[in-house]
Amino acid sequence: MSCKSPSLERVVQKSGKAKKQVENLNKQILDLETKSKEQFNLKINSFSKRAKIKDFRELIFNTGIKTEYSHEFSLDKIAPIISSALEAVAQSLTGSVMQVLTSPEAISSYSDLVVSISEAAKSNSSAANNLTFSANRIAPGVFAFLSANSISIKDKDTFGEEAVTATSIFYSLNNSIDDLKQSANFDLAYLDAELLLKFKHIQVGYVDDLAKGEITIAVWNEKNQLIEQTIQSIKKRLDEAKFKNIVASANENDSPVDASLFNIQETRRILENSVLQLEKHGSIYNNALENTRIMLNNPLF
Repeated sequence: MSCKSPSLERVVQKSGKAKKQVENLNKQILDLETKSKEQFNLKINSFSKRAKIKDFRELIFNTGIKTEYSHEFSLDKIAPIISSALEAVAQSLTGSVMQVLTSPEAISSYSDLVVSISEAAKSNSSAANNLTFSANRIAPGVFAFLSANSISIKDKDTFGEEAVTATSIFYSLNNSIDDLKQSANFDLAYLDAELLLKFKHIQVGYVDDLAKGEITIAVWNEKNQLIEQTIQSIKKRLDEAKFKNIVASANENDSPVDASLFNIQETRRILENSVLQLEKHGSIYNNALENTRIMLNNPLF
């Protein structure tokens, strides 16, 4: 992949001096390619150690040069290459991972990522270069590594006020079976987290039924005991999966758990009313009253 921006292309076509300077700029960036690739691989190795992933397998590696005015970056030639790369990787995978990887959202996100890292690598100073690196998990078991190395020149007489930048882009798509397995476990943990919220919602419902006189205290004791056993079993699985604080984030907009499963304000209203009603009953309701107060003090109990 080697291309020039449309506006720079017009300048080069009209000026032999501009053409020579751009060719020299591209040569400089190519001369740095070996060193840049070594740094790129070192950063991938460093990332894999931090992420404790030992089975990375390179699916695709490619590099290309884009030469343009510093304010420009066009995806007209890059986006199709990215799409092809993701689709090629997806062919070696199966099921939902392939669907995620080849979705328009994934391709757009990866395209945007290329733009962002290329922009970050650009320098306004003359003949300066900077290496930028990014690691992203773009699908379960699939990681994208990007690096951009830029060199800029500024020649007012030839190119006007703005610098011209040559950006060398490296990208590598790697997969990890270990990460894919971990992702499956993580998905199961999310399922358990949602189940936990559902059962807590049911538990609150039983208290509400009891307070309204729709079930007897004997029925409540039996149902609550069964629900509590189930909740504790789910909590144990979540603890074993080291899945922390998912319930606490249930009402946050970015939570992966369906927030509608457990509305805190509505839950508090039900529990407050239940406490008021149960306080009017005799000692046989003490266990239910105490249980409800515990839930009220911590609605996500």
